[in-house]
Amino acid sequence: MSNSARVHFCLRGDFSPAELTGALRVKPTDAMAAGERIPGEAPACSHWNYSSEESAEEFADVYELSGKVVNDLAPHAERIAGEVRQRGLTAVLQ
Repeated sequence: MSNSARVHFCLRGDFSPAELTGALRVKPTDAMAAGERIPGEAPACSHWNYSSEESAEEFADVYELSGKVVNDLAPHAERIAGEVRQRGLTAVLQ
């Protein structure tokens, strides 16, 4: 039996995903603007996600997956922190 796991760094708030992507200079795994329709729901806020690749091993190492996300984003940490402060965003690593 295999499981699948992925780690996400997500920014949420009131913003244009395209503008935030340009400011961060990092391509997100996915992004969605507030009110944009997906089947069955419309998100109340915008989100910008950067995710690890999916692990399909029997026991996923979330520390390894989260470390990859953190290492990928580390060179952009100052820009990310600045945008979080300036735009009042919520940042989540899950």
